[in-house]
Amino acid sequence: MTGSRKMGKRMVALVMAALLACMALGGCGKQEKKPTDSNRTKDQMQEASEPVELSIWIPWSSEFLENPAELVSVQEIDKLTNTKTKWISVNRNTEAREKFGLLMASGDLPDMIWSAEVYYTGGLVQMQQDGLIHDLTDVIPTMPNYSGILAADTELEKEVTSDDGRKLGIWFLNSDNMDVCGGTLWNGPLIRRDWLQKVNRSVPVTMDDWHDTLLAFKNEIGCVSPLMLSKTGADPMGGCFLTAFDVAPEFFQQDGTVKYGPLEPGYQEYVETMHGWYAEGLIDQNFTANDPSENLQADTANDKAGAGCAIWGYGANIPYLNGLTTNEDFYLEGAPYPVQTNGDTPKAMFNRSSVKQSVTITTACKNVEAAAKWLDFWYSEQGMLLANWGVEGDTYEIGEDGKPYLTDTVLKNEEGLTAMQKLGYYSLTTSNLGLYDLNIVYQTNSEGSAFDAQYVWEEGCDCSWYYPANATMTEEETQNFNAKYTDIKTIVDEMTVKFIIGTVPLSEYDAFVESMKNYGIAECISYKQAALDRYNARTSK
Repeated sequence: MTGSRKMGKRMVALVMAALLACMALGGCGKQEKKPTDSNRTKDQMQEASEPVELSIWIPWSSEFLENPAELVSVQEIDKLTNTKTKWISVNRNTEAREKFGLLMASGDLPDMIWSAEVYYTGGLVQMQQDGLIHDLTDVIPTMPNYSGILAADTELEKEVTSDDGRKLGIWFLNSDNMDVCGGTLWNGPLIRRDWLQKVNRSVPVTMDDWHDTLLAFKNEIGCVSPLMLSKTGADPMGGCFLTAFDVAPEFFQQDGTVKYGPLEPGYQEYVETMHGWYAEGLIDQNFTANDPSENLQADTANDKAGAGCAIWGYGANIPYLNGLTTNEDFYLEGAPYPVQTNGDTPKAMFNRSSVKQSVTITTACKNVEAAAKWLDFWYSEQGMLLANWGVEGDTYEIGEDGKPYLTDTVLKNEEGLTAMQKLGYYSLTTSNLGLYDLNIVYQTNSEGSAFDAQYVWEEGCDCSWYYPANATMTEEETQNFNAKYTDIKTIVDEMTVKFIIGTVPLSEYDAFVESMKNYGIAECISYKQAALDRYNARTSK
């Protein structure tokens, strides 16, 4: 295999890991109580002459294996729990929603379903009311590992509890070597460090800093697109630049009150600022068709652009390592989320929850106890290590600090694969069950210092205005919300772009606000507010 092909595979893994691991990074706090040891779980499994057969539906994709049943971790966990699992996998990128709809229509349900809350209208509460999944409130206390984690963290327990106090799913959680932890910023501003040195400027902090730096890129370097902007005009991932004006791209909350960004004065200020920058030639003149989430690497590598918002896996010297540029000095450095004045606290509308997707046990399952015990094993230390790291002595070793470390079997494998690709033979990665160990991401993506950007974004940033992901609307609220908000979101995206590029004058901004009101944005906010109020009032039964 040639060096360029290896670099290409390395780049694919870096980007995919950044995209898929996104919210699984950083912000970890120690738990007062760890889940019970895996041996205890195994001892509690009722031995049988024949393995218990269980089926699970899961959105999943792999470039090497056709089915999760082929994974080493799955095979080993099945063996340890005396279980034989049948995995019904669908491509999570292209067909998951369609296949889920067909599964529901068929009436032929598996024993377990992964991520049902994403696809079922009304979420898990409605799914249980429709008689499709079990209420697990009384089952979870029989799961020592999982229930032990919840008992150690009251905020976590609130997130996995429904508005009426029930527990309907077993949730996949972020962790740091068995300690459950929250998510962190995985998307933010990246800027050419080598160009900053050429124009003798520091990393920009304030919006004025950004303006002057982009102007220097244009005038002193001859850059045609100093800043790449999201194709909708407002970065949807965290509100990069927009949060400098104290608003989000869509819904956010302040002290329990729900707000909608485009209705707030700060959104108009943002649009006016971007319009000015666009007119000065500081923004990519073709931004509506050239999103940085797709093209930042290529455009910065060929010196067309100097900055933009994207995932950390695009940063550092990764484009150079991937052969996109021959400039050895090329480097995309992380810049903090912009503020108006030095000393202000940067904001980002990021989900910092440790809770990811759920696994539900359907009413078609005839052995709920066996399904619960199988799921609980994934939350044991042995289950976490198998699910994330593979086989001790082969793919990882335990270091003197008690933490796992990948071996050369993974890091310097004979196939010429990246570490993440090699682990794809062992682990479900971010479609996993149980605990996802973020240390996997650190160890498999150390090249190019890409994580440096993530640390910069995280430093001192306030994400408290984020609307909680697990605040759920009722089925009726969801239907009414969708009926109104689809049109509102279309208007917002279209008008934001038109204001920035100048095809609609800024004098018509008040009319834009009125159009949102006429389409029912107040009702949409009220549905979001009701869901947030119920979320904040949650208690467990």
